[in-house]
Amino acid sequence: MRFFSARCYAACIAVYALVAASTVSTIAYADELPAAVSGATRGTEELTLSRAIEVAWTRNPQLRAAQAAVVAGGARVDTAALRPPLELTADAENVLGTGDLSGFSGSEITVGVAQVFELGRKRAERIGVAQVERRVLESEREWLRLDIQADVTDTFVQALALEQRIAIVERARGLADSIVAAAGRRVTAGASSEAELSRARVAVAQTRIESLTLATQRAALQRDLARFMGRESPAGGFRLAGSLDPLPGVPPPSVLVALLASAPDSQRAALGREVARARLALADAQRRPDVSLAGGVRNLAATNDVALVFRGAVPLGAARRAGSGIAESRAELERADALAESSSQTLVTQAQSLADALDLAQRELEILRTTVVPESQRAETLLTRGYELGRFSYLEVADAQRQSIDASRALVELTLGYHQTLLALGRLLGRFQPAEGLSP
Repeated sequence: MRFFSARCYAACIAVYALVAASTVSTIAYADELPAAVSGATRGTEELTLSRAIEVAWTRNPQLRAAQAAVVAGGARVDTAALRPPLELTADAENVLGTGDLSGFSGSEITVGVAQVFELGRKRAERIGVAQVERRVLESEREWLRLDIQADVTDTFVQALALEQRIAIVERARGLADSIVAAAGRRVTAGASSEAELSRARVAVAQTRIESLTLATQRAALQRDLARFMGRESPAGGFRLAGSLDPLPGVPPPSVLVALLASAPDSQRAALGREVARARLALADAQRRPDVSLAGGVRNLAATNDVALVFRGAVPLGAARRAGSGIAESRAELERADALAESSSQTLVTQAQSLADALDLAQRELEILRTTVVPESQRAETLLTRGYELGRFSYLEVADAQRQSIDASRALVELTLGYHQTLLALGRLLGRFQPAEGLSP
């Protein structure tokens, strides 16, 4: 994958966009399982992870709300750019009085305009605050998209793992059925007691119970996928297209630390500092008083003359009044700096812990794949054949089969845990790249 090779596995997280048909094939014994389980991989509608994410991004109401917030932020920038309005003024003096000033005979009427002139870069700083706040809203929208992508991916991966669990139960059911048949023949031949046959039948019944549980879990995951996509789950469920393999690698520590600089929490902290600095600059600009100028024409009714009138005003004590706002903004900037430092330390610690967990899981998976699973299956096969030939006891073969099934389950659970840990790291980094060979 180009991104991985160029950046030394820089992305490290799998968006599991999936290529194959379903990873779980139907086992020969599936027709004896409940229909909800045996048809688990044969849904009426094929669904890939990339398609699920695309639909979720289109229909998610939270994303629509975030987009509306961005539009509102843009409008606030336009509002901040507006200059103080020009005012039309009208004054009437010496009207409706008594004696010589009765009626309008002695009136003085002035019509003019007034304008407030902002000093100290107030307008520029106000625009700066609004622009930074809009960037925050835009970033929050993108981070929300990543969260939705991670939520859909997590549900999809759980659903794929469940299909593998179903396949394991189907295999366990087949093994249990074979032991029931062998025990029946041995009881008939007088080589075993009825107790062995009863125990074998109990094992079959237990696989049926587990099948029912998995069917319920599968329906719940299918509903969750449909909910994220803003639609109803199709009749028979989705037919998931994809695989949990191969597993993406973990980036080296140096690359991981470099990626944290652009992580959502790092960007959020940096934007918080930008907002605090912009608000401090705006508060500082308030120390300069604004100047108000007005001019007009006055008509003197008593002499039927006109004259120009000018007026200027400057508020006093602007610097003193701005002091509290400046102190508040400075405190907010200090707070933003402290939070950014704390966030940086936390990110490094969390990322390293997740990377260590992934490294450990890789080693465990290697042992399970190369030794535990194949050897337990080999022992299961040998003991099952030996039981049918009367060489081993029921307890020996049952224990071998249980060990083999448990090993397969452990492999699925650890693989799922690996992917979920990758997702946690992806949320931290704000990056979800498909693993090599799994691009849609």
